[in-house]
Amino acid sequence: MVAGGPCFVFPERLAAHTPAPPPLLVSNAEGRRPAQRLNRPDNWQPGEWPS
Repeated sequence: MVAGGPCFVFPERLAAHTPAPPPLLVSNAEGRRPAQRLNRPDNWQPGEWPS
């Protein structure tokens, strides 16, 4: 028996939206430069997220 759970209500019509593609970050020097602009997650220690 299901007693509850998430419920979603959507409008009949959704606005057209084209999201920007996510950035592609690679592990070379060229890719590390844009990665330095990312914010370190709060649950990562500074040494785990080198700049």
